[in-house]
Amino acid sequence: VLVGGAGFIGHNLALELAREGAKVEIIDSLQVNNLLSLSTDYSDPVNRELYLRMLNERFDLLRAAGVTLHPQDARDYHAMSRIIAAVKPDAIVQLAAVSHANRSNKDPYSTFDHSLRTLENALDIARGCTGHFVFLSSSMVYGNFKVAEVDEDQPLDPIGIYGALKLAACLKAGRQGQGQQNGQGNAGPRQARQGQQSQGSQGLQGQSTGNGVQILSVSVR
Repeated sequence: VLVGGAGFIGHNLALELAREGAKVEIIDSLQVNNLLSLSTDYSDPVNRELYLRMLNERFDLLRAAGVTLHPQDARDYHAMSRIIAAVKPDAIVQLAAVSHANRSNKDPYSTFDHSLRTLENALDIARGCTGHFVFLSSSMVYGNFKVAEVDEDQPLDPIGIYGALKLAACLKAGRQGQGQQNGQGNAGPRQARQGQQSQGSQGLQGQSTGNGVQILSVSVR
């Protein structure tokens, strides 16, 4: 189960897992940088139509791949519990967040709600139904890179509300296990433009890089 899996990273992960033969299901409210929010936002009509086409392409690809989408807000503990209890997943992947650093800083309450509350719900539900939990964080927990590549030994210096809440979520999830790898910068098809990265974190290359996220995988107890 991918919680918040209808976004850019989530839908690509879902498609890849499906190609590898996994049975993938997504829980997503479609409210954050997604279909519902864009459908009611007329502030940028030109880009709005472009983004809606990209989102509909995502859903067409997920449907063709046999990925089930549950349109459910992950902040609703009991509703998400019922879905996960019915699915009985081998693993839960937590992606739910306000995936826009500038927007996160402007609306910290919503960012907290969609980042930490959804994580807390998913972690608690995972204890009763699965032994493996994967949390996708962000290299923004390290702030502006002072070296070309970063690993887990680099000092933590998060940028803004987005980075601070990602760090808090890492610490919360990390209490239940260990093991992580890092990556920086995500871009690709079916992704809306989300603004600029911080100056020190652009163009990262090398062996320690991945697909744009920091991954913390824990065994849930």
